[in-house]
Amino acid sequence: MTDRVYDVVIIGGGINGVGVARDCAMRRLSVALLEKNDLCAGSTGACSGMIHGGPRYLETEREVTRKSCEDSGAIQRIAPNLIFRIPILIPIMESDPKIYFEMVETFAKAYDSFSVIKGGKPHARLSREDVHTLDPGFAKDIVGAVSIDEWGTDPFRLVLLTAKSAVMAGAEIYTRTRVESIATQQGEVLGVNAISESGTKLLVRAKTIINLAGPWAPFIDPKMMPSIKMRPSKGVHLTLDRRIVNVSLVCKAVDGRESVFILPHEHTTI
Repeated sequence: MTDRVYDVVIIGGGINGVGVARDCAMRRLSVALLEKNDLCAGSTGACSGMIHGGPRYLETEREVTRKSCEDSGAIQRIAPNLIFRIPILIPIMESDPKIYFEMVETFAKAYDSFSVIKGGKPHARLSREDVHTLDPGFAKDIVGAVSIDEWGTDPFRLVLLTAKSAVMAGAEIYTRTRVESIATQQGEVLGVNAISESGTKLLVRAKTIINLAGPWAPFIDPKMMPSIKMRPSKGVHLTLDRRIVNVSLVCKAVDGRESVFILPHEHTTI
């Protein structure tokens, strides 16, 4: 690893890191990826596994929704064996304002035009009887629901198989290898200074460095990369050891403002 100058050194072994490594290697670039822990050990491994099309951005950043749907479509073409459809219901309760049903369906109609990019099914309006047929466990005071369509994956399988595909294309992937700083000489970037699990210090030279360390990106070398500012959003995932619903749900939290996603996955619920 220290005996050559790579075209690209990638920092971070989540889905962004291995995905870019695969893309670069398939373009015949020499690639080394360095991950301080194991692959998929950070944000990617802690996600819900949903490859959603970004419906939450419809109101403020419609271009993000479009790009998210394009990304979902790309993953479906690359790894159709690793994805599955996730139908999601937005329940409408008797306590909701009467116009709420129409508001949710209007939102779903707007998403339909983007959802087609990722092979999503159009929304459906469900009655109380429809919902109870899907799952008799729903509350009796439910009025109905509106469906939207998403896709999901097992993030660990996706990352590991993407990494294997990158290696098959010529990329080199090193886990348990932490990047400590950017290496420079007379103001020119040489590569990265790293340290292996055994404590060996390494200089990995590269023409281009791509920092894909996720929430750790600002801390790779704050002096060299002071412009990386990040404000992570709060989120908590809990995995229950059983399925409590037959379909996925987007529900209001008890504060009436935040949303709670309930996703059945194999024999568990996220």
